[in-house]
Amino acid sequence: AIDAIYIPLPNSLHAEWALPATLWTNLRYLSPRNANLSGTRTLGSAVTLDAGASASIIARTSFSLEVRNLIDTKYELWEGYAAPGIQLHLNLKVNLR
Repeated sequence: AIDAIYIPLPNSLHAEWALPATLWTNLRYLSPRNANLSGTRTLGSAVTLDAGASASIIARTSFSLEVRNLIDTKYELWEGYAAPGIQLHLNLKVNLR
């Protein structure tokens, strides 16, 4: 039986700067929420910080670096499912058109 249904709807603050590279940051707040339908168990609030940068290396090519959960917040999105700690994402995009 399903004990809880939760769809995360985080509040967030996003900022972006366009320089020779695009820099951005995202501060997210997850408020306390019920872990079950009866509301007898709750998950605590959490704040996470993400940051990233992207730049065009050569024509029709871009490179980006993103760090998620930069402050290594320990929290659960759903009861029993810990969110990942610090994550590093590297991307290379090539426009073939």
